[in-house]
Amino acid sequence: MMQQLLDHRGRPMMSHTAHHGASYTASDMVKWMPGIGSADADILPDLETLIARQRDLERNNPVASATPQTLVDNIIGPVLKLSSTPDWKALGKDKEWAREWSSNVERRWKSYSTNLFFDSEHQVDFSDMAGLAVRGRYSNGGAMVIPKWLPSRPGANWGTCFQSVEIDRLSNPNDRPDTDRMRGGIEYDENGAPLRYWIRNSHPGDCYGFSTRNRYEWTPVVATTEWGRRVALHCFHKTRSGQSRAVPALTSMLSEFKSMARLRQATLQTAVANALVAFFFETQMDPDSIASMFADSDQFLDSRKTHGQQIRGLLRGANMDENMIVPVHPGDRVTSPLSTRPGSEYGPFMENIMRHIGAGVGLSYETTLRDFSRTNYSSARAALLLDWKTFMGWRKWLVTYFAQPVYCLWLEEAVNRNIVEAPDFYENLDAYTMTKWTGAGRGFIDPTKETQASRDRLNSGTSTLENEHAEQGRDYQEQMEQRLVEIQEAADLINGSSLPEKYRDAAFYVLAGLEMPKGAARSAVVTPDDEPEGVAA
Repeated sequence: MMQQLLDHRGRPMMSHTAHHGASYTASDMVKWMPGIGSADADILPDLETLIARQRDLERNNPVASATPQTLVDNIIGPVLKLSSTPDWKALGKDKEWAREWSSNVERRWKSYSTNLFFDSEHQVDFSDMAGLAVRGRYSNGGAMVIPKWLPSRPGANWGTCFQSVEIDRLSNPNDRPDTDRMRGGIEYDENGAPLRYWIRNSHPGDCYGFSTRNRYEWTPVVATTEWGRRVALHCFHKTRSGQSRAVPALTSMLSEFKSMARLRQATLQTAVANALVAFFFETQMDPDSIASMFADSDQFLDSRKTHGQQIRGLLRGANMDENMIVPVHPGDRVTSPLSTRPGSEYGPFMENIMRHIGAGVGLSYETTLRDFSRTNYSSARAALLLDWKTFMGWRKWLVTYFAQPVYCLWLEEAVNRNIVEAPDFYENLDAYTMTKWTGAGRGFIDPTKETQASRDRLNSGTSTLENEHAEQGRDYQEQMEQRLVEIQEAADLINGSSLPEKYRDAAFYVLAGLEMPKGAARSAVVTPDDEPEGVAA
């Protein structure tokens, strides 16, 4: 009778699994035995190695080094702009109050956020620190920002400031192993919410004696105060439940990056070798030929030694040129081993690897390498639209974990100092702190087509001026105010001129940059007879 295998519960084991991907017997699956671990079990033991390897890539690989700058340029741009949008209905106010209140807040925020006193170290402003947060997520899996209260700094108008801390310093005190309440330098309460962040007083990699005395000292930073004020901002992208830390952006591509670097280096070295003059002497003499030309083997070896000395003397300190003649030993021939690399398949192969790497970051090949040489308009626009979705996802993350908390902390000081009037601020915190943030614009590939498309969206009611301007990284209120100023200046200039009345409408539309309405008198041409003094035809 055939014996039947049983599983750990005593049930008969099937000879085949229902899913091929779960097979333990298929030849392509038999050696694939990954384990199942929690988010922290899969990440924390490997995190230090992953961060170190990605940083090495960024130091030595041009693509890995350029990608974070591409992210910063498109997520933030020159400035990450605030648009205050308080919920005036919830606050029992009207639109006019909301407009005036927002204008006051935005003006004061702009003064604060563009000042280096925003940084406790006086080195970066708000947008620069936002860029550090983006780079931290890309390179380290996250960023750490500590709000500080330093009201007595000379020259500073605000006590609220922020310090960017390298996330390497976030670790368990005394390098203790992780537990259920302490993981990756974060202490949790019974609900799984962060209670304290343990920050090492100096960087663990300070190996040159800069701050070694503090290397084994930690400072606990509470997550929030008793009344809910944020005291630490841990900016990371959570992808699994129970996750304490995140991995760098290139984690899944480290192997491909390293292999690509080795291939590129080997190909470059081969190309350099092919460009040099390299040759070998090969003897064609068999034992019978040697015996017929030389008395014995010793005479043959002496002859070769003498020839070698002649060649070395000839080449010592000399440069090879097309007129140099190199003597050849009797029976020898000169060969030059040239490699065929890089072959015709090198370019497509490297391009395919770069497409994989770009997909891993969430960017198209064209944006990753900034190469649009073989892309038509439709393909380029499709690629950039997908890239834009990636940038918007990163921007939403940046606003949630960094920009909005920073703004709320600053606004709290402004309200408490009576610089901004906000009755019942703490009871209506969410209503007062509602915002929109504008970063880099999407830009145009074909300005004519895309401007017309924007006009069509506005005319059909499927978009608004606010949306259209925000997509290009502009504040629509600032744009409208500036346009109104320009239109008024055009009107004042024309009214104060001696231009004949019949030309004034046309001149106004031209100077104000407005589209001439149908039926407007624009066909008239100034002639020398009616040209006013000081006006050229």
